[in-house]
Amino acid sequence: MQYVKTVNLWDAVIQHSINSGQLKLQTGQWCTCGTDNPKPCRYVSCNPLTVFVIHWAGDSSTTQRKFIKACKLRRLAR
Repeated sequence: MQYVKTVNLWDAVIQHSINSGQLKLQTGQWCTCGTDNPKPCRYVSCNPLTVFVIHWAGDSSTTQRKFIKACKLRRLAR
């Protein structure tokens, strides 16, 4: 897969691209949810109705720990 700059998941064009399969995000892709939050989130996975991301949790180590746990749970759910 190719590197994609940080994407705004609240952008209608991005949402359409994800839902249509034109845009495939890699686990760990940096994303934003709107423009109000200065901290990016990390993409975990999605299904037709939901995009799963890990938001900033107050510090880098906590955020990373939550991201790794979410990725492990994603693998178990397959």
